[in-house]
Formats: sequence, C-alpha cells, structure tokens
Amino acid sequence: MTTTAEPLVDLGPCDWCGHPQWSHKRGKGGCKDVECGGVCDRYAPPKDRPMPAADPQPAGHPTLAEVEAEPEPADEPDPEPEPEPVVDPAAQAEHADQVAAVDEQLAQPEPADDETDPARLAGQLGARLRDLDQAQERVAQLQRGARVLSAERNEARAELANLRREVVEREEQVARERGARLAEIAQLREELDRATAARQRLQEQVDTAVHTGLNAATQVIGRYPAHACLTCGARYGLPFTDHGCGPLVPVVVTIARADRPGPNTKEQ
Repeated sequence: MTTTAEPLVDLGPCDWCGHPQWSHKRGKGGCKDVECGGVCDRYAPPKDRPMPAADPQPAGHPTLAEVEAEPEPADEPDPEPEPEPVVDPAAQAEHADQVAAVDEQLAQPEPADDETDPARLAGQLGARLRDLDQAQERVAQLQRGARVLSAERNEARAELANLRREVVEREEQVARERGARLAEIAQLREELDRATAARQRLQEQVDTAVHTGLNAATQVIGRYPAHACLTCGARYGLPFTDHGCGPLVPVVVTIARADRPGPNTKEQ
C-alpha cells in the first residue's frame, strides 16, 4: 500500500540547506528530491547540532486555516451616480453652428483644374468690376433722383407755408371786415331807431295840433286809419311796398267840417 506524503506547511526556507521547507518530504529520504548535495544529508538534523525551533506562524505568512477562516469581503455599496454635466444652451447652439459650418465647408467640392485658370479668373474679375461700375452708376442715379425729389418736397413745403400764411391773413382780414360791418350795422340801427323815434314824436305833434285845431275851429266828422308817405303826402287805405318815394307809415285821417262849407269836404 502506497501512502502519499502530505506536503509541509510553508514555514519559510530550511535553516540547513536554504530550500523552502515545503519541498522536503517526510520519511528518511532526506533532501534527495531537491538535490541538496549532502548538505543536510537527512531531514532530521545531526545529533551534534540541535534543530532550531521553527516558528509555526512566521510573521507575514498566514496559515491555511487562517486563510480559509477569513470572512468573505462584504459587498461594497454601489457608487453614487455622477451628476449630469450642466449644458449651456447658448454654447451648445454655437458649437452646433460651428460644426455645421465645418461640415458645409468640407462638403464643398474641390475646384477643378480648369476652375483655377488665370484667364478665367481674370474674366470673372472683369465681369465683377463691370457689375460694380453699373451698381455705382445706379446708386448715383438714385442719389440724383433723391436730390430732385428733395428739392420738389422743399418747394411744396414752402408753397404750403405761403398758402397757410395767406389763409391766416385772409381770416384776419375777414375778421376785421366783419367787425367793421357789424359796427356799421349797429350804427345804422341806432340811426334808424333815432329816426323812428323822431318820426313818432313828429307824428304825435302833428296829430295833437290837428286834433286841437280841428276841435277848436271845426267839427270832426270822422277818422279812419291809412298809410301815408311822408315824402309826397300820398295816402293809401292798405299798405303796399310798390310806392317809389319811400316807406309808408300808418296814419289816422281826420275828416272835419270847414268854417265855410264849400262844395267839397277837405280831408287831412
């Protein structure tokens, strides 16, 4: 029956041969497996030299039991999620524009050889210069037209200002004339009122004198109203406006008997 030798626990190097002790085998074979060359002839030390006491648990070398008995490491907690980076909308939009501009520039095809021909470029330059001259001439024409329109506008403004002054002066003149006409009308009304009052007084005096004289010298037969003209003395029974001398005024005609009766009766 063959017995398998169990390896020694790793106790460090052998003090006799320097080989690690786990390579020694139990029994009487000594160190033949590691070929010590007779340094430690057998595992057992010589009788004249005692074997040094080996530390069963040298520092820095845990035993198998300690390794097996060591608890499993506890599960580490999940790391906290990193905060999301703060994105500036303006910076993001600017970056997107820059990327789009670069992509557009890269998407443009390379110019062909014939597109860089000096003669063709010179022709294009001449065409651009002619276009520029035409544009400048057009700008000059527009500027001249603008100056003409500006002059016409200034003339129209001056004419409008003159018309406004004329209107103001005419309004002032009309106001003055109206005031003069109103004053004249008021004066004429006053004169008419005075003339009317004088006529009434004169008529009253005439009537009084006639009545007094008639009553004293004659016998009144009758009276009737009429309308007489003070200019020519014409009398009318009804008023009308066709008389040419002047306006007709209302009067009272008295019929009286004369001192000496005659063929006709005098009417006053």
